[in-house]
Amino acid sequence: MGRSLEVTWNDGRSYAFPLIWLRDNCDCPRCLHPHTRERTFDLLTVPETPRVASAGLAGRGAVMVLWGDDGHTSKYEPDWLRRYAFESSDDDLTRPDVVLWDASLSGHVPRFDYRAVMESEQGLEAWLSALLGHGVAVVADTPCRDREVVRVTERIAYARRSNFGEHFEVQTETNPINNAYTALKLPNHTDLCNWERSPGYQFLHCLENAATGGESTLVDGFRIAEALRRADAGAFRVLSTMPVLFRFHDTECDLRFHAPIVGLDGSGRFERIRFNLGLFGVQALPPDETAALYAAYRKFAQLVRDDRYQIRFRLRPGDLLTFDNWRVLHGRLAYQPSTGKRHLQGCYVDRDEVLSRLRMSISAVTDAA
Repeated sequence: MGRSLEVTWNDGRSYAFPLIWLRDNCDCPRCLHPHTRERTFDLLTVPETPRVASAGLAGRGAVMVLWGDDGHTSKYEPDWLRRYAFESSDDDLTRPDVVLWDASLSGHVPRFDYRAVMESEQGLEAWLSALLGHGVAVVADTPCRDREVVRVTERIAYARRSNFGEHFEVQTETNPINNAYTALKLPNHTDLCNWERSPGYQFLHCLENAATGGESTLVDGFRIAEALRRADAGAFRVLSTMPVLFRFHDTECDLRFHAPIVGLDGSGRFERIRFNLGLFGVQALPPDETAALYAAYRKFAQLVRDDRYQIRFRLRPGDLLTFDNWRVLHGRLAYQPSTGKRHLQGCYVDRDEVLSRLRMSISAVTDAA
C-alpha cells in the first residue's frame, strides 16, 4: 500500500489518496467536533505515513479504513472522495466562473430587483452569483432613504469600516478630503489600494442625480491586465512583480502599502488590481526600475481609458451599483453642481463575507428544493 490508498470507482476512474490526508480528514465525532465542525484530531499523534491495518468497502461503496497506529476506524463516502479527487482543487464549487467583459457589456450590466434580493434566498443567490462572476451588478428600485446601502450590506453580513467611516457620502463638499467629494472627473480606479487588505466589494446607492454630467464609468481590470499580458509581456511582468507605494494621508491618518498593480494568486490567476492615480505614491526606486515602472504603468493606464474596454451609464435614483473592488475600476465624468444635486451613499463589504453568504444561500435554496 505504501504511502497512499488507491480507490477505483465503477466507471474505472481511480485516484491514490495519501494516507496522511485520509487520516487527517476523518470526520467521525472523535476527530471532528459534531457541533463546531472543527477538527479535534491531533495530526502529530500519528506517524507521517500512518499504518493501515485493513481497508475495504462497506454499504453503498463507503471506504472503511482501520488504522494500525491507534486502532481508529474511519469511513469515507465515495461521492466525498470523488469530489476531492476530480471535481475541484480549491473545494469551492459554489464560486461562479469569472466572466471577462469589455465595452460590449454596455447596456447589459446584470440588474436585480431590490425586493427579490432582500426577501428571498433565490434573489440573493442570483445577485451574488452575478456579482462574483461579472464583478458588477445593479440592485434596482432600492428605496432612496438614508443608510439603505448599509441595510443591504447587512443582508450579507455587515459594512466594513474604513477611515471614511461605516458608510460615506459622495457629494460635493467645501473642504473635501477625497477627490470623490468634488465635482471633478474621477478617472477609473480601485478604492483603498493603500490598505494592506483593501475592501473586496463596494456598494454605491444613488439617492439623487439631477446634475448635468456625472455619468458613471466602469472597466474590468482583469480584462485590461489580460490585454496587457498579450500585448506586452514585459510590461505585464513589471506590473505583476514590482511592489509600488500607494498612500493616503490627511490630518488624521497616513495609510500606505506596497504591492504590485496586478496581483496574481499562487496559480498565476488574476487576484486583484490596485490602480488609483490619486493614491500612486512617490516611488523611491533606482532610475532603471523607475523608468520600467512608469513605462508599464502608462501602458496600463492607456488601456484603462480605451473606449474598447469602458462602459458608461447614468445612475438613476434607486440604483444600487455593486462591484468587485479588487477587479472592477470605477469612475465618473465631471458634473456641474449648479445644475442640480448629485448624492450617492457608499460602503464596503469584505470578500470573505460575500463568498460565505453566497455559499449559505446556495445551501438554503438546495435544501428548499
